[in-house]
Amino acid sequence: MAAKELYDLGEKPELGVVPEKMHAFLVRQDRFGEPRDAWQREVIPTPETGPKDVLVYVGNRKNKQRFL
Repeated sequence: MAAKELYDLGEKPELGVVPEKMHAFLVRQDRFGEPRDAWQREVIPTPETGPKDVLVYVGNRKNKQRFL
């Protein structure tokens, strides 16, 4: 299976597949200020991994349970 250029949020690529682009939250120099304005999601090129790098898949899960 060929890798897609970008996977949607929540969509998990096959093991060993690295897409060309990724979702990231960034603060750009021209957006300094309040977190709501500065911290924005963008699609950026996926950085290349080197021989001493580790690639980690990170996801999240919304849990409706409340812990007391």
